[in-house]
Amino acid sequence: MKSLLCLTSMIGVCMLGLVTSESATAKGRILCNGTPMKYVQVSLKDSDNLSADDVFGTTRTDSDGYFTVSGYADDDIFSGAPDPYIEVDYYYSGYYGTLDIQDGIIIATTAYDRTNEKSYSSSLDFGSINFNNKKCKTFQNMLTTLIDYKTKTGISPPVAIEVDLDSVINGGTPYSTTDTIHVPTGYINYFGGDYLDLTSCKHEFAHIIRHYYDGSYAHFLSDVASYWYLRNHDCTLQTNYGFAFNEGWAEYWANSCLSSTGTDYTIEGNVATALRKLKTKCLSTELKMVNVLKTYPGSIHSFAEYNNKNYSLYNCKL
Repeated sequence: MKSLLCLTSMIGVCMLGLVTSESATAKGRILCNGTPMKYVQVSLKDSDNLSADDVFGTTRTDSDGYFTVSGYADDDIFSGAPDPYIEVDYYYSGYYGTLDIQDGIIIATTAYDRTNEKSYSSSLDFGSINFNNKKCKTFQNMLTTLIDYKTKTGISPPVAIEVDLDSVINGGTPYSTTDTIHVPTGYINYFGGDYLDLTSCKHEFAHIIRHYYDGSYAHFLSDVASYWYLRNHDCTLQTNYGFAFNEGWAEYWANSCLSSTGTDYTIEGNVATALRKLKTKCLSTELKMVNVLKTYPGSIHSFAEYNNKNYSLYNCKL
């Protein structure tokens, strides 16, 4: 028994000797359809045969898509020299809020892309890495949306934003809850692409702001049933006051429905125009517009109610 324990101990020591630690520094530039990807998460990884891939280090691209990342990774002698590659995770957390692009029909996880493996060197130059898919395009448009919101209001979103690119439960069109944008599997946008375009990102993001400040997730589900949120719509469709305000708020933030001029506030385009007129008349700001929703949760489900609450808060109304 003593001999067996000794042999086991010796094998353990030997196995430890079979693991080596290598250092590497990598640089490059991440592009999406030829456009620099700012602030996206980048990891330098080592492809391993017998275990999960090691991570040398993780960083974020700068405002022009460039990155430098370095660190150490362990490898075993059976894998030989490290096989480094770059993984781009479509995730951001920082000054403008938190954004997580997810895919996967059964289990949604952070979406990513990766390069091919390169021959190991302690200094690696991956050059320009260009991806062209719905993941990177949606990330770019959503990040632009977060930056726009921060610029206009001076505040970050009150909740981390997730975008589910493979939503099975849907009404045939993107929809948003209190923190997540759900994009139907097989979705095609107005431009014929499979990604969430910038206008749609701003529209759906505005829904999250509205739903989050309106109340709990249970309250959101109640509104879905009461006002029939899950359906297609346009600027001229006559629906009900609750649906029209919900969509009109989103059209206002997306700067859509600019030709609507009526006063029937069961039509979302008219609500969007009324919100713009209210902001102008009251010399308001985007932050004040948001504060109306934030101050009166659960009590605004029409333009008339919003108009009255704006008066209560700022002594001005249409």
